[in-house]
Amino acid sequence: MSKRELRQLNQSASVEVNSPRMLRTRRNTAPSSASKEHQDTVFSIPELQTNILVFLIQEDLKALTLTCRAWSKFCVPALYKRISLMRHSHTRHYPNVEKYGSHVRHLRLDSTNVQDTLPLVVNTPHLRQLELLRSKLTSSQLDTVLSSVSTEVSHFRAQLISRSSHHSRAPWFREPMFHSVAHLRNLRSLHWASVGMTIHVDEILRVLQACPQLASLNFGMVHVAYIDGNDSIADLDEHCIDPPGPLEPIPDTDLDALYSGRQLQELVLNGTLITDESLLRLLGIDLEPVDDDRAEKQRRSHALVRLDVYSHIPTYKSGARILQECGRLEVLKLRTSKLATLGLFQGDASWPSAPLIKELRLDIKGPTLDSIYYYHHQRALDEGIPVFSAKELCQIWSRLQAMVSLQLLEISGYPVDFAMVENMSFAKQLESASVKLTFRVPNEQMESEKLVLAARAEEWMARNPEGWSYSFDESFMFAGPKLELTYRKN
Repeated sequence: MSKRELRQLNQSASVEVNSPRMLRTRRNTAPSSASKEHQDTVFSIPELQTNILVFLIQEDLKALTLTCRAWSKFCVPALYKRISLMRHSHTRHYPNVEKYGSHVRHLRLDSTNVQDTLPLVVNTPHLRQLELLRSKLTSSQLDTVLSSVSTEVSHFRAQLISRSSHHSRAPWFREPMFHSVAHLRNLRSLHWASVGMTIHVDEILRVLQACPQLASLNFGMVHVAYIDGNDSIADLDEHCIDPPGPLEPIPDTDLDALYSGRQLQELVLNGTLITDESLLRLLGIDLEPVDDDRAEKQRRSHALVRLDVYSHIPTYKSGARILQECGRLEVLKLRTSKLATLGLFQGDASWPSAPLIKELRLDIKGPTLDSIYYYHHQRALDEGIPVFSAKELCQIWSRLQAMVSLQLLEISGYPVDFAMVENMSFAKQLESASVKLTFRVPNEQMESEKLVLAARAEEWMARNPEGWSYSFDESFMFAGPKLELTYRKN
């Protein structure tokens, strides 16, 4: 080969090496290693993983699991952390429950039967939270399911469709299902709702005994019966479905041990029928005051922090005893029950938790309240809506003034007046105060009445420091139209 031909060959090779196509190939290969290094960094920093997963919805997580093995391994735990199945047919298509069930922490099942529920709870060994909504499980089926659930479950919510709710022989029935909750030894929070079901208070106490960490109880639409009260076991067992046999009261020695380690911090009764005796027995409080030493010991040991009652309770006595014996209350809600009648505020007994209460919602009922005032506005106007006297208002006010830590106050009821929230200088941390009252004038005079109340609110604003605002909210409930006046700190 001549020198000229060799020189031409070298030039063509140089052009080929530096061609745009070759340069483009080089540029494309260089970032691939950087991309892999960046990907390795993402998978090696837990904090970075957490921040990424926070912004991803379920659809994004599903898509990422299909990209590559690394992203699949990264996203699968977050994808399966919370499973919600809305209909029982979906459980038959639950993907890879045996393979990925260990990642499930929260399982929400709606309208599932035992055949679909049981495989799911068996294959989720690290479950923390279980919800059974609109469930038609029988007593034995629920017992089987809860006995198979992971011992790590700390939150359980049951919304049961009781077969007794369609029975016509009596308004309340006993269906022995609640005792199954005792299988969940590490339970901390329980929400139990079942229309028409009767639960004996000692059944609840046995669950508290079996679950020493249970701190929150929430009951909805049930009847909590007292063993020695008017509802005898024999009367209720006569209408019992799947009779469980005789229910023996808890011995006093076991009760003393249970009450000495009080762990219940929150009690919510929503639409629940319960007597004063049942409520106090559940909380371990004597109906009548005891000697000073024992009373002081009860106040120190009682852990109740939040009491929310939206239920039928016959008298105010249990509410008064709770306020006298529970020294750690911070949230108190007494609505549509007789706990907040005038008798609650009367008497000389101290409320040790009053300086600690931060949230107070009261539906205050007058001493002469009758169903006529609850349902018929015009008839109530004709006969006169009861109002508190100056002495009665003073009794209520003296109790409120002890609540120096109040942050939120809501008062409603027929006898209340706007004056009850117009002098809250004792609560330095107050952020919102509202009062809801029924119009005491005929319908045709309501607009002029609202103008009068608005002028009164403006006067209050002028007398108080800047930083507060007020608002009106009109509603129509039961006996007629109501007006809510709210003062808020901006």
